[in-house]
Amino acid sequence: ERLRERRRHIDGALATAGLDLAALPKRERTAVRDLERVEALRLSLALALLGRPRLVGIDDTDLKLSAAEREEVWELLRSVTGTGVTVLAVCSEPPSDAVVVRTGADRSGGAETDSPAAPTGEEPDDSPATTANAAPEETEPASKTEPTAPATDHEKEADDAIAATGRS
Repeated sequence: ERLRERRRHIDGALATAGLDLAALPKRERTAVRDLERVEALRLSLALALLGRPRLVGIDDTDLKLSAAEREEVWELLRSVTGTGVTVLAVCSEPPSDAVVVRTGADRSGGAETDSPAAPTGEEPDDSPATTANAAPEETEPASKTEPTAPATDHEKEADDAIAATGRS
């Protein structure tokens, strides 16, 4: 019974991620390196969903994808959010309906504005948008920390760990 339950869970994660093992070149024996970019992303998503997460983070979501593949991936991610999982995706070209948070320079090379987004009425008064723009006199500087041991101790411990595993 446990084996059947585990198989149902795996099949559910694969179905949610839209990965059809029968459609792969060597079926379930296909190596990860042989997967196309979208298939690799689907596999990564399925593996993440096995843990029944409430949040999934995906980096380089649209890396090396055509416009059609990009739309396919965003539809997949929307369907995952429909199951109650929050999706946090880093990308270079977000879809128009996505909530976007920019942390760097925009495409024109200029800096992003540091003004907070328009309020929706749902944020509390101590939201990050409010506290991030606090006056300098309202914040305290971070305290300096002193290293507790020389850096060479870490290198020795790493060498010992590698030797213990028998790897070079």
